[in-house]
Amino acid sequence: FAGLMEKVGVESELVRSGPLKGEPSLFAPMTPRARDAARRVVDELHAMFVRLVSDRRALAPAEASRLADGRVYTGAMAAEAGLIDGLGGVAEAVAWLEEESGVAAGLPLVDISTGRREGLLARLVSAVVGDAVWAGDIERILPMSVWRSYRTDWGPG
Repeated sequence: FAGLMEKVGVESELVRSGPLKGEPSLFAPMTPRARDAARRVVDELHAMFVRLVSDRRALAPAEASRLADGRVYTGAMAAEAGLIDGLGGVAEAVAWLEEESGVAAGLPLVDISTGRREGLLARLVSAVVGDAVWAGDIERILPMSVWRSYRTDWGPG
C-alpha cells in the first residue's frame, strides 16, 4: 500500500508516542523491529489457539498443531478431524441444547439485532453470497457445531 501511495503521489506523516505505536502501518514499510514484535504476537496467539484446540477437543498437541495450519475446513472435514461434534442448523442446535445442556424444551427463540452497521467483511461476504446470509440465514450455511464451539468450547470456563 505504501508503494501505491508513493506511486500516485500521496504522502503521509505519522506522529507516534513510541517506536512501535501504529505498527504495522499501511503507510510505511514494516521495520525489522516491528516485524519481530508482530511475529511474537502471532506466534503466541497461534500457540494459545493450538493449546485450546488440544485441550477442548481432546486432541494430542501434535495433532492439534497439524490441524491448525491455517487451512479452511468444511463442516464435514472438521467433523472428521474431530474439531466439531456434528453438522446442523437451528433445529439441531435447539435439540442439542435440550438434550445435552438441559435447556427446557419449547423455549421461544428470539432473533436479536445489534443495530450495528455492517463492517467491511460483512459487506464483502454479502456481495459474494447475497444479503440473505446476513438477514438471518447464516445458520443454514454454517454447521451448528461451529456455533456450539464458539459458545461452549471456546468460551470462558
